[in-house]
Amino acid sequence: MQKQLLSMRTFLPIAAILILLSVAGCGDRDSSSAGAVGEDITVKSSMLSKKRFIRLTDELCQRNTASFFAQYLRAKGGKTSPQSEKTQARRLVDGILVPVYGDLIARIRALGAPSGDVDQVSDFVTVLQQELDEAQERPVEAVRELPPFARTARLADAYGLLRCGNSLD
Repeated sequence: MQKQLLSMRTFLPIAAILILLSVAGCGDRDSSSAGAVGEDITVKSSMLSKKRFIRLTDELCQRNTASFFAQYLRAKGGKTSPQSEKTQARRLVDGILVPVYGDLIARIRALGAPSGDVDQVSDFVTVLQQELDEAQERPVEAVRELPPFARTARLADAYGLLRCGNSLD
């Protein structure tokens, strides 16, 4: 009997650890690696109509763009800085542009796309992520054309998004 208890005492913690390790390996690969450089981002289908999706996404784009420019103006503050142009640009891109528009991507993905438009919406957020990646690679150029989303704006306009195209261009 004591031998069985000892084996159960040994077995249960090992079994629990194995279960935890196997569960940790499961999950949605998409959510953990979304936005990795060069990777397509998939937006899942939702029950939203295209009209509602456009309205909600336009609201998100408008808020994010306003947030970006408010933070950008606060960071610039009208002061001249002894920092180099590249250092300032890197700070603005990494500290404001990427977090604000990365949040926009996450929020659009959370909405989900209208069932017939998954590919178009996925293309939109993928191109937005690519342009963010490019801004990180070339921060000085990105800051000169804020916000640097010409390709994203064209896709948004083509889809019918009013505030994600013109406000980003």
